[in-house]
Amino acid sequence: MPKVSIVLPSFNGSLFIKDSIQSILAQTFEDFELIIVNDCSTDNTLEICNEFAKKDKRIRIISNSRNLKLPASLNAGFLKAQGDYLTWTSDDNLYKVNAIEKMVEALDSNPKIDLVSFNYDFIKEDGSFDKRASAIYPTRKPWQLAFMCNVGACFMYRKSIAKLVGEYDTDLFCAEDFDYWCRIALQGNIEFCDESLYLYRNNSKSLSSTKREVIAEKTEKIQEKYLAKILKKYGFSDDIICRELIQRYVLMKNSTFLKTSLKISVLKTVYALLQSKFTSSYRSLLTFPFNPLYCIYKKKLQAQKDVLIWGTSGYGKYLYSFIKDNFSNCNVVAFVNTFAKDDKNTQFCELPVLSPRAASIKYPNSCFILASEYFESMQLFEKENHLNLEIVELASEAKYLERLAVTYRSNQDKLNTLYYLSANSIYNLK
Repeated sequence: MPKVSIVLPSFNGSLFIKDSIQSILAQTFEDFELIIVNDCSTDNTLEICNEFAKKDKRIRIISNSRNLKLPASLNAGFLKAQGDYLTWTSDDNLYKVNAIEKMVEALDSNPKIDLVSFNYDFIKEDGSFDKRASAIYPTRKPWQLAFMCNVGACFMYRKSIAKLVGEYDTDLFCAEDFDYWCRIALQGNIEFCDESLYLYRNNSKSLSSTKREVIAEKTEKIQEKYLAKILKKYGFSDDIICRELIQRYVLMKNSTFLKTSLKISVLKTVYALLQSKFTSSYRSLLTFPFNPLYCIYKKKLQAQKDVLIWGTSGYGKYLYSFIKDNFSNCNVVAFVNTFAKDDKNTQFCELPVLSPRAASIKYPNSCFILASEYFESMQLFEKENHLNLEIVELASEAKYLERLAVTYRSNQDKLNTLYYLSANSIYNLK
């Protein structure tokens, strides 16, 4: 019986799957099985996988009778898994040579940990290192799963916790992993490690690139289900939890957050609602209370003709709606994504999604508004292109916890001040 089971689901992954399989077979840890789930590929994915299976007995192939999509394919693969430790990877990403060994060591050394997550680096489609972004989350805590999917792409968990939390939810296609990690966070223990063991390919055809609006929609549903429960488990007070829920009720116009808050405490909910209303005139562009940047930039945005929103997550969508509703003279012309391919004609909220370079060329006098975690990539872009961009970072999460540790950082080397609403400074709060 192998110690580790690796599931590799694929649909038409012939372009990169060979490299992905080779990165698995090259591992320093050899006691594993590789279960490839071919989800009715119409290219030569199955042919490539069969060639590998002929040469290595650790490889098993499952072919779905119909296209089941990712969560059901994962369930099919793990149903056949024999290992005590489980993980899965994508057909366009790569493991570093010691990844499985390091993750096994992490679980072996601490029996109380149910899931371990390591960091990763980005590579471009051609496989070269992508310096535009480093590992997203330098310091991570389990309670942050209430707000974001911070487990990432390099992880391993015990079969025992998998039996406890059940299968991946097939109704949450495109965010099934976020849902699964939230369930593990509630039922077990998660450990985060800073070391990078994985290479994440910025693939223009991947689900994370082509299904942005679906991901944003499903992420909101997951927050509906788990935000209050996770914060409660990790020791946050009812006051903070109700504030978090009411902020999302106000921001997203989603009554589910209000109902959840009322179940916790009617009094605390009313107080949070009153506080939200009282501070409305001082809200930032994403309705963050007490953010002085709103006062600074309100007039500037009213005078702006062209605005670019850097970020294609749910918060980018909410920011777009907020600007349309509150700034009549302000025209959002496009969304900006760090890894956008300008020849792909992708859209978000029916607007084009451009790379930073293409956006700065096409709209040289525009204002960038950041609703993304990729702040470092924006700094690098500005430096490489010798630009003086006026940037307002609104952070990716509208949460009270961030306001507790908000910091503004000025870069005196630039003509324009670069404001940084730190998303990372809260990570050591708990």
